[in-house]
Amino acid sequence: MEQWKELAQRLCAVSAYREFLQLPAMEALGRLVRALAAGGAGGALMDAYAETFYQLATSGSICVTTKRPTATPRAAVPPTTA
Repeated sequence: MEQWKELAQRLCAVSAYREFLQLPAMEALGRLVRALAAGGAGGALMDAYAETFYQLATSGSICVTTKRPTATPRAAVPPTTA
């Protein structure tokens, strides 16, 4: 738990990256870290996790697919003559 509290404090103290920390995905990540630091469990923690994942997915930071990749059939290759 202590490492999450320390990380949350350090994130708040980084003024050089204030604009970066104000991006929606980073704000969501900050809420997730604060929820972990508070020993969060249940709804609050899950909400923070879901919001972080959503923000990362919608920003294009991660690729999310709901379909399993399917194999495409190979075109028939004519036999070669030697």
